[in-house]
Formats: sequence, structure tokens, C-alpha cells
Amino acid sequence: MVKKEKSFKEYLAKIEDPKYQGGSWDLPENASPLEKSKYDLCENILAYKQDNKLTIKKLSQQLNLSEAETEDILHYRIGHFTLDRLMGHLEYLEKTTSKKKDNYVKEALYRHLEDIEDYEIAVKSLKGNGKTYTSKEAEKRLEELRAKHA
Repeated sequence: MVKKEKSFKEYLAKIEDPKYQGGSWDLPENASPLEKSKYDLCENILAYKQDNKLTIKKLSQQLNLSEAETEDILHYRIGHFTLDRLMGHLEYLEKTTSKKKDNYVKEALYRHLEDIEDYEIAVKSLKGNGKTYTSKEAEKRLEELRAKHA
């Protein structure tokens, strides 16, 4: 029981610290393609950190960012960064490593473009026909449209 109390007190001290920034952010339920892309880029930077077994300090040095800014990226605080800035950081990491160039940026960019394309196809085809779609009907219609545009 004493250990639990100590652990809880340590946790309270941590979250009450003025320097504490909170945990990782999650995507909103109805995230925009831009938010999803920024989230993917943060995820890829985190994967890079883990793949290369880097500390936050070392990653911060590689990115030329403060540790707080690096933690913002690693905790998906997507509101703190533009898409261009996140892409630039990931591209820089790829250029400065001795490993073969990974496809982190390319994969995230492809997902972003697919999301935008899906959104544009859906808007064009569902707009102005006067019909209200359930989410399942909209998903089915989107699959049909993807096949048609492929």
C-alpha cells in the first residue's frame, strides 16, 4: 500500500510540475487529411527515433530543435507544427544518416495524397445530388468511385 501511495504522489508531482507538457495527443474523431498527414509524419519521426535507438537529446541535436520541440513531435502535438516543417525535419533526418534512405516521408506523403484524393472524389460525387448518405453508404460509394478512378 505504501508503494502505491508513493507512486501516486510521484505521479501527482510530475503532472503538477509547470514544465510538464502532458502526454501524447490523439487525432480528433473527424480528423482532416492535413491533420492525418501531420500525425503520420510525427509517427514516422518517432519510428526513426526508435529504429535508430536515439535518445530525445540526440534526436533534438540531429533536428536542430530544442528537446521540448522534439517532444512535441514525438507526442503528436500536431498543432505546434506545419506540414512543411514536419516534412522538412523528416527529410533532414534521412539525408544526415549513414543508413540507406528510408521511405518515411514518401509513405506519409502518399497517405496524405490518397486522403486528399478520396476527399475530393467524395465531395465531387456526393455534392449536389440531394441525397443524404449514411456512413456505410458513403464508404461503399467511395469504394465504387475509387475503382472507377483507378
